[in-house]
Amino acid sequence: MRFGMVMPAALILFADVLPGAVTSDTSQGGPTQYRVGLGYGVGQYEDKSFSCEGDLVNSRPVDLRGGGGLLELRHRKFRASGFIGSMAYDRGFPDYEGIYGGVVVAGEWHSFGLGGGLGGVSGTDATALPSFYLRFGPLDTWHFRAEFLPPTENLASTGWFRLGVARRRGFEPGWGGAMGLSLGPYSYPGDEFQPRFFGDLDVPMSSGGPVYLTFRMQVGPGSERTNWSAGGGIRVDLNDRR
Repeated sequence: MRFGMVMPAALILFADVLPGAVTSDTSQGGPTQYRVGLGYGVGQYEDKSFSCEGDLVNSRPVDLRGGGGLLELRHRKFRASGFIGSMAYDRGFPDYEGIYGGVVVAGEWHSFGLGGGLGGVSGTDATALPSFYLRFGPLDTWHFRAEFLPPTENLASTGWFRLGVARRRGFEPGWGGAMGLSLGPYSYPGDEFQPRFFGDLDVPMSSGGPVYLTFRMQVGPGSERTNWSAGGGIRVDLNDRR
């Protein structure tokens, strides 16, 4: 399992040293930029039952699957992102299952980004939740970011909360990615705090884009079995620099 956790990070770092032109941060770019993405993923998490004393009584694997779409618009330093999709579980998980979606608006300056919005997931515990976005560092070089309910093509493979580093999250053509710690939609505050490692990789189909293959994964330990999810998709960036 350690090899599987290291590989996404190694791929991202390898892509970072590939030859290519380095240009200015696209948060200062042209008047209108658009992004459209579609994705699908699968995974497995550990469903746990505890006694009144807090001891683990039962553990079983539960398969999950889901997919959706992403639409993003950026006008100079303003960004608006919307996403929608659905996720399901093989044994039924009514607390959080069904349609998910949300909207995030943000200000994107050269070395700082801040935003928020509203999102939610269907199910018996369905509720609207505030989303949050914070970035330190230029979008198109390595930077730190923290997100809750991030805009994504596939929430089941990216998690509800993400904390880590990323590269080329703007519209600059080239390889991009992210890695760090995440909490999946199957994590609860009352359960053991078991963050996952996440890795993203965006691969351009040509040197200048605008079509990308996207890969998403999460992996982390459970009490008796590994929690994981993985997904893939396609993304198109339309960058108008008039």
